[in-house]
Amino acid sequence: MDRSKLVTYQKFGPYSNLIAFSTTKSTFPGVTNLRFTGGQPELAKENREQLAHVLKIDASQLVFPGQTHTNCVVNLNHIPENEISETDALLTNQPGICLCVQTADCVPVLLFDPVSRVIAAVHAGWRGTVTEIATLTVENIEISGECTFKENEKYYSARRDGIETGRIVSGIMLC
Repeated sequence: MDRSKLVTYQKFGPYSNLIAFSTTKSTFPGVTNLRFTGGQPELAKENREQLAHVLKIDASQLVFPGQTHTNCVVNLNHIPENEISETDALLTNQPGICLCVQTADCVPVLLFDPVSRVIAAVHAGWRGTVTEIATLTVENIEISGECTFKENEKYYSARRDGIETGRIVSGIMLC
């Protein structure tokens, strides 16, 4: 994995069987409306393939929920054939599934339980936070201290740039 194009997390560093990351604008230079799900399926597919290339995995391993600012959590035993709708958190204990969430100011929460070997990716928008989505999925949390709004050159921000801006992807995968 080309870590220079991604943000990685010290909390997960000691675990060689784990990939945890967030993208930045420099992960996909020149792309202004970066989306991985939704209205333009061909563009989403192309973006997934580019992300998989950076991660050195197959694009079919990337699993994104159809985020709708809920507190719905889905436990995956295999890679689903279709997008999981009305969901904002995914968890699994299966290696090879890269759980991803998209944000542009909402908080991505990546969790790992090294004892049970369970991972989770949570899209914690304000509605999900109020309805305790993180509490429903919490094991290990690292707070990065980054600010998507203030760091204009590094991150997308819906508050700063408007709702049509690109998206940051945060993901986690057991190897």
